[in-house]
Amino acid sequence: MVVDLEDGQFLDIVKELIGENTVIDVVKELNKKTEITDEELASKFEIRLNDIRKILYRLYENNLASFRRLRDKTTGWYIFFWRLEPENIIHLIRNKNKLVLEILSTRLEYEQQHVFYRCTNNCGSVIFEDAMEIGFKCPKCGNPLYNVPNQETIEVLEDNIEILTSTLNNKKK
Repeated sequence: MVVDLEDGQFLDIVKELIGENTVIDVVKELNKKTEITDEELASKFEIRLNDIRKILYRLYENNLASFRRLRDKTTGWYIFFWRLEPENIIHLIRNKNKLVLEILSTRLEYEQQHVFYRCTNNCGSVIFEDAMEIGFKCPKCGNPLYNVPNQETIEVLEDNIEILTSTLNNKKK
């Protein structure tokens, strides 16, 4: 099945995952064929076979490519036939969103449970317990520490959590 890769979303996600320009060319080539061997890809792009395999395995680890293998009767070696699995991108995005949601929820809980203090030089913030231990003096510059309300941060986190939760719930349907 050939997928329209021109909208770029699939390619953008692949590039973010693997981060190599060669990957895009490999994905485009995989998309053109029902199946192709790693040797054919290495030959086409004049890249070492091990480098092509690394790219293919990264795609495989993220369920964006799959393979079947056959034993060559003459050599006894396995031949791997690779194909692109673009429909699995939805699951990948969903899992990534779940991870981000978990991180945001943890951060929200931390923000809600702590009071923060910062100096006028913005050297960094410390929680109330730490500020008390250091006498409400900045550990970097020695200036006094002042209470910094974090309600805005909490609201932003809550908004982002709501958006992500809504997105995840809509995709279940």
